[in-house]
Amino acid sequence: MTHELSDTLALLARTPAVLDALLRDLPDRWTRQTEGDGTWSAVDVVGHLAYAERTNWMPRLRHRPLARLSRRAPAHGPQRAVAGRRAAS
Repeated sequence: MTHELSDTLALLARTPAVLDALLRDLPDRWTRQTEGDGTWSAVDVVGHLAYAERTNWMPRLRHRPLARLSRRAPAHGPQRAVAGRRAAS
């Protein structure tokens, strides 16, 4: 399969609306519940995606041509974002 950037961007553009449709108006016991220690809730996962986009992917896209992006993204500390959101709620 050949990768087409336009296909990837079209998929990513739909992601916020899909997540919103799946999670909006669900009770907190569904969206904030985890499976136990070391696991994430649906809210944690969405927060991680938003944090990663803001702090990892967008800066990489602004500072490097797409052709030079490495295949492996550097670590960006998603646990820090999750902990901050939990403390605020």
